[in-house]
Amino acid sequence: MRFHLAPVLGCLAGLLIAQPAAAAVIISTVNTTSGGILANQLTSITGNTHLAGDSRLFLTTKSGRIGVYQPTTDSFSTFLDLSSSVVGASSNELGLLGLTFDPGYATNGYLYAYLTTRSTPNGPVEAQVQRFVDPAIASGPSSTIWSMNLDG
Repeated sequence: MRFHLAPVLGCLAGLLIAQPAAAAVIISTVNTTSGGILANQLTSITGNTHLAGDSRLFLTTKSGRIGVYQPTTDSFSTFLDLSSSVVGASSNELGLLGLTFDPGYATNGYLYAYLTTRSTPNGPVEAQVQRFVDPAIASGPSSTIWSMNLDG
């Protein structure tokens, strides 16, 4: 199977553009409708997306947590917790910074996260795009799609 990088890089362009005002409006709305549940469960929100193709709202935090709000049940849960591999979450431009879904997510379950991590313990800090597979849709390992050394 060949992997085409161009569609992924196109999707990632949207990850790299910060939209804090839009995020604040959406989060404020969700906070109001769910009795403040997000205020108690998420801090340092770095992004949000509806791109899974359904009504769920996905929220990312700098520390590496991906939460999902389900408006039909007014519930919030952790979708994916990457906090054990995310480094630099207390720094300005480090941490889990974005999330996007593959155009074929409904069938392949692929989602992509832009984050800072280390490939090896005590190794250099790297910016990475990692692909994960939603186990509710498909099975498969996660993998690093792109990586750049930030330490030098």
